[in-house]
Amino acid sequence: MSEEIPFESIHEEEIVSTIPRSNEIIDSGKQENFLLNCDVQTNGRGSGDRKWVSQKGNVFTTFNVKENYMPKETLKLTPFLIGLSVCENLNKISKDKFGIKWPNDVLCNEKFKVCGILVDKYKDFFQLSFGINIIKSPDSSEIRQGGRTACNLANHSDTLPNPFEFSKLICTDICHKLKTFSCEKIIEEWKKNAIFDIKITKRDDSSGKLYKPLDIDLNGKLKVVGDDGKEEIIDPQFPFVQKI
Repeated sequence: MSEEIPFESIHEEEIVSTIPRSNEIIDSGKQENFLLNCDVQTNGRGSGDRKWVSQKGNVFTTFNVKENYMPKETLKLTPFLIGLSVCENLNKISKDKFGIKWPNDVLCNEKFKVCGILVDKYKDFFQLSFGINIIKSPDSSEIRQGGRTACNLANHSDTLPNPFEFSKLICTDICHKLKTFSCEKIIEEWKKNAIFDIKITKRDDSSGKLYKPLDIDLNGKLKVVGDDGKEEIIDPQFPFVQKI
């Protein structure tokens, strides 16, 4: 239980995905915040409806938070807050550096993706979902076109957490940040962990135009400059991928 935002922890062995299973629990009459974690997902979902490869030993979590616990003033920055919490907790146990590529991809050594994050809403629950590769990561044949090269924590840490306990730790940290962080504080801490010294390109953009991130504002919008020297402001809903 979090002292600030109470929640129940639910663990199941094998389910289709934590999001539809959370919906079933809500439909059954669930009224309070709850974390749903499982050992295996048979059909996990990533961003853009891509499949999230779900292997036993990793973290698969949907944190279902009642609408009245979500501060309206920072709601637009929820994906940034989740990415920040995941990144900070990984860095506490890793021997290598984890950082955040805008808006919420958590990468190791500025290249390899270790975590996926989704934010949904079902009825009066916000659903904060994250998957973290703890002991296994998909190889290139399991990643659809447009996906990023993956890694796992086992290759970068001598200490491997229990997936369920680690997800509870992160959700407790998210609760603390929801209660205490302003928009200014979220962006301030996010910038401390941000990866700006990279080139990125728009996902599914065949032109291959490259951009360099410059800064982020209090709405989560990213200022970039293209190789042609022109600056642009990019809204967080526009997916970007790192050019490697």
